[in-house]
Amino acid sequence: MQEGSGKFFLSWPEAWQAGVEMAGGKGWNLARLVRYGFNVPAGGVLVVGAYQRFWEENNLREDTVDVGRYVTVDNAGAAETEFKLSRLRERIQGGRVAGPVQEELFAGLEAAGILDQPVAVRSSASAEDTPGTSFAGIHESFLNVRGRDDILSAVKGCYASLWTSRAVAYRRKMKIADDAVLPAVVIMAMVEAVAAGVAFTCDPRTGRRDLVVISANFGLGESVVSGAVEPDEYRVNHLWEIAEVKVGRKEGRTVTQPEGGTGFVRAASPAGQVLSRPDITRLGRLVLRVFDAFGCGEEHQDVEWVFDGNSFVVVQARPVTVLPRYTVPALRNQPDIWSNANFRDVIPMVQSTLGWSLIRIALEDMLFAVFRATGYRVPGGLRGVRLFGGRAYMNLSLQQWLFYDSFGFSPRMTNEAIGGHQPEIDINELRTGLGVRLARSLDRYFYCRRGKRWLGGGRGSLRKLCSVRPCALPLRSGFHAADRLSLGGVREACYGAGTVFPRPGTSHGQRSHGRRWRCNQRAAWVPHGGNGRHSAG
Repeated sequence: MQEGSGKFFLSWPEAWQAGVEMAGGKGWNLARLVRYGFNVPAGGVLVVGAYQRFWEENNLREDTVDVGRYVTVDNAGAAETEFKLSRLRERIQGGRVAGPVQEELFAGLEAAGILDQPVAVRSSASAEDTPGTSFAGIHESFLNVRGRDDILSAVKGCYASLWTSRAVAYRRKMKIADDAVLPAVVIMAMVEAVAAGVAFTCDPRTGRRDLVVISANFGLGESVVSGAVEPDEYRVNHLWEIAEVKVGRKEGRTVTQPEGGTGFVRAASPAGQVLSRPDITRLGRLVLRVFDAFGCGEEHQDVEWVFDGNSFVVVQARPVTVLPRYTVPALRNQPDIWSNANFRDVIPMVQSTLGWSLIRIALEDMLFAVFRATGYRVPGGLRGVRLFGGRAYMNLSLQQWLFYDSFGFSPRMTNEAIGGHQPEIDINELRTGLGVRLARSLDRYFYCRRGKRWLGGGRGSLRKLCSVRPCALPLRSGFHAADRLSLGGVREACYGAGTVFPRPGTSHGQRSHGRRWRCNQRAAWVPHGGNGRHSAG
């Protein structure tokens, strides 16, 4: 939908069809939320074409080109640069929005039923709220805007916010050309906020991906986003269970003003908890739905929400662009090796959203169950599985380290048990002190003693292991790579290399097919009819 089509204001369904190039990142994401059935305020998007029309009719192109050539990363904060940018912003604020654009804008707002209501006017640049560039807090938003003149002034304020030193410096840092960031403007109804805030479908500080982190305050969310207060912080795991509630000081709240705009009101006394526990759970489930809809269960989301006392309203959703890597200390300087060994035989198909939400939990429980059963403390929040191209992969680096740290398996032994020729993590015990190595050896002894009780009884004991967690996957007929790992590798750790065991289905010491099975350094046994080699998985 181009400028020449004469369409300057789009409803949410029209904005979804127009795409990010015309509706901007924020506008298109809101339109997607509406399409997916989320509760979003009434409104629409003033498209990029309106900005282009404004630029041409007010002869601003030459000024912006000159300023763009002058500003660099090094001089973005200099006084001369700020003077040039402030003069350009004054010209933008003094410009006139074309008559046809005004007519269509006000007609669209009237059709949405919000022309005579307080509205939020928010910038929605074409490169904003995307996986690579968030522009978080870079461009302006205006809340509780009342009347036609104030709406037009707020629109021009959004245009002008592209030419602050902070905005230009961000573009230079991200190597984005000035003409590649064209602003649309979102205009939507204000929600009467009892509480508001932000929610991440991950922990942005630590990098844990199994927690929803919610920040909340009374009133509008501006006090949370701007960092003006210490808000409440709630943590909800991906099973919708509340993991932590921290009540913040909440030194004040942002409220709407009768004449328009907002103001910060300081609290006379400490306020209580913002959201009740049932509402925390409701909000956690809501943002996880956004995670599934927008991020396909992999790309974490930053969600702004408002609570009107009855229901939650989503007013923004965008990808989390920077997330620290969360892993065990020994792997921090090594890459994650993602492998579909065994997975491509067991779950080869592309996973649906519903199916993966269940299978992911089961797979991670199964991969970690053997360690937990022996008393080994697997750190919480480790990412054991993920999707690539819709298909499941395991974190082989993590598996190699856990088997090494708990039972003393080398990465090579783990690879052979899982199946296939895989890369190996780097392990060097000499890098650690003698005391640490002795303590680790003692820990392994006790883990193996406990493992003997769990895994010393053949296939029945493996069933017992799989029952450690209720969502562990059931055994299939025959044996597969996970069986070889548990019954071969862990038996060696429990009893020592070179121990002689019977083949499955024979009594101890009894010969089978003229041979006995020896658990040696290869740490694997083969199903009946096998040839002694590991499949590629």
